[in-house]
Amino acid sequence: VRELVATDPRVRAIVPRLDFNGLISNGDKSLIFVGRGVDPRNEYDVAGFKLSLRDGRRLSPSGSHEVLLGVGLARAMRATPGDRLTLLSQTVDGAINGADVDVVGTYTTGIKEMDDRALIVRLDTAQRILDTAAVSKLVVLLQRTEETFAAQRDLQQILDRSGQRTEIATWSEFAPFYHQVRSLFSGMFTFLGLIIVGVVV
Repeated sequence: VRELVATDPRVRAIVPRLDFNGLISNGDKSLIFVGRGVDPRNEYDVAGFKLSLRDGRRLSPSGSHEVLLGVGLARAMRATPGDRLTLLSQTVDGAINGADVDVVGTYTTGIKEMDDRALIVRLDTAQRILDTAAVSKLVVLLQRTEETFAAQRDLQQILDRSGQRTEIATWSEFAPFYHQVRSLFSGMFTFLGLIIVGVVV
């Protein structure tokens, strides 16, 4: 799939991700987490996605299993860079599996509810925990946002013709919070605009 998508000149980068969830434990306390496995080099260097670090450093491209914690989750676990935690999750076959990870930093998503549950690990760490070589999604970054719908249509046709069973969704479908905030501000500006027009008249 990556090779087929990369042939399109509108594509700037293709980033694999593996989403999963489970329990994080420090030995005395366990909490539910929402995790994401990423390839640090592709995610931050090639694609240029931003990571709002609050403490520590980002994940190493290779080496020991590491984790970045949302600031709220780190606070709840009383974890700081250098601490060691355990992640437990269900494999793709339904068994329980886990891995010990070293905390290397904390970050924020800008949304408190996410910061209280979110964590990021390397893709190989997530795959080891889930006992799989697969990924949840491939994030395709385009050269221009305006080309989103045309690229979606063309890439879907290419993948369908190749026999790949895939589904392409646009960024807009995964951004309900963005649309809610935009609607809120549009309503506010429309209301204030009407008041100003009324005053001028």
